[in-house]
This record gives sequence, structure tokens and C-alpha cells, in this order.
Amino acid sequence: MSFQERTPAELTAGAVLYRAGFIHDLDAMGGGHFYRSPAAMSDPGAQRQLVTRAVHSLRSEGFHPIGDPALLDPGPSRTQQVTPGNPLGELTQSVRAAAYTGEAVAPLSELTAPGDGLLHHVIEVLDATADWWEGIGEPDDLRYVDNLRLIAHDLGQYSIALGATRDDLADRDRQVAPSDNAQAQARLPSASPRVAAALASSPSAGQSSTATGAPPPASPARSAPPTARPSSGPRR
Repeated sequence: MSFQERTPAELTAGAVLYRAGFIHDLDAMGGGHFYRSPAAMSDPGAQRQLVTRAVHSLRSEGFHPIGDPALLDPGPSRTQQVTPGNPLGELTQSVRAAAYTGEAVAPLSELTAPGDGLLHHVIEVLDATADWWEGIGEPDDLRYVDNLRLIAHDLGQYSIALGATRDDLADRDRQVAPSDNAQAQARLPSASPRVAAALASSPSAGQSSTATGAPPPASPARSAPPTARPSSGPRR
């Protein structure tokens, strides 16, 4: 099954696991999707933190994880809940619903604002990651460091070009026909939580459950999302 063929619930659960720290992989034999812990993560405490973070985030998205309590961190959580990617999705909705040029320009402004735009912060993250990774000091790591810095440089150039495009659009004064805007509004997804929207067609959405650290299993209305698997062993 390709990435595009996965259900909205599978995509949502997969994104939660990915942000929590799991690694997306494919079953070489069956071709199915699953999520595993990082190969070098052998410390039980770190593994519990990883699973705990994933479980809390899945619950916040409307899933109901179940599993062995021993896999969860029993003490006060030192892990942060995963932040979903809603802000960028909201910018997309704003563009689709825009009636005036200024309303369409505003999301581009959020991306390209000098020194404080989203792309500026993405570049900072890449540069900071390259600096941190360089400190590990292993010979093979240099190519990853160089690649991160190259991507950051290229993204900076694209950001400049996108900012110029934003300025060209801002110089225009155009209103979308009411009928066109109504059609755009009709295409907007529900403002409810992402999982609620993904499972809206399922009569058992409110009762779905899943193994700890993994998305919910199949319900009568949808197929099973990818599962999380532990890594095969430590690697550095």
C-alpha cells in the first residue's frame, strides 16, 4: 500500500508516532507500514519515554492506546506532548478561503517574514542541527552535516524568491468572486480535531483502541493504521 493509499486515520496516527520519535519503515516481506524505535535506543528508560510521549500524543488526537503499562514511564512525565502540524494546515485553509489579495498574502507573509518567518526558523533548526551533529565527531557524520547546511542554504534562496513572489501578489488588488470563494469554503475541512475528522465516517470512532505506542487497530469502517515495533538492536 502506497503512502497516498493510507486512510486519514493512518496518516494522522503515523504523523503522531513520527513526531514522537519513531521511525517509519516498511515490512520487506509484506510491504506493510510500521513504526519502530530508533536502532540505537537500548536504554529502557529512554524507550519508556518514547512510548509515553507517543501514547500521550495519540490520546490528545482522539486515539485510545492500550497495552502493557510497564512500557510507560510510571513517574512524572519528563516528555513533552508532540505538537501537531496544525498551524501550517490553518495557513492553507486561509489561502483557500481568501476573498481579497491581502487575505491570500497573509499566509505567505507568515512563511517569509524577514527574521521571524516560518522558513527563517526552519533554516535555523537545520543550522543548529548541523552544529550539534558536527560535535559527535564520527567521520561518517560529516556528510550529514554538509547536507544539512546545503539544504539550509538552498532553502534560504527559495525563501528569498518566495518573498519576492509574495511582494508581487501584495501589489495587486483583487477580490475573488463570491461564487469562487463559496466553493473554496466548501472545500475546507472541518474545524474539529484532526482525528475526529479522519474518523467521522466510522460509527465506532469513539471506541477505537490500539496497542501502547501504536495507532488504533482496524474498526469495521477502516483499516488498521501502522503499528510501532521495537528496533532490532543498538546501533551508533
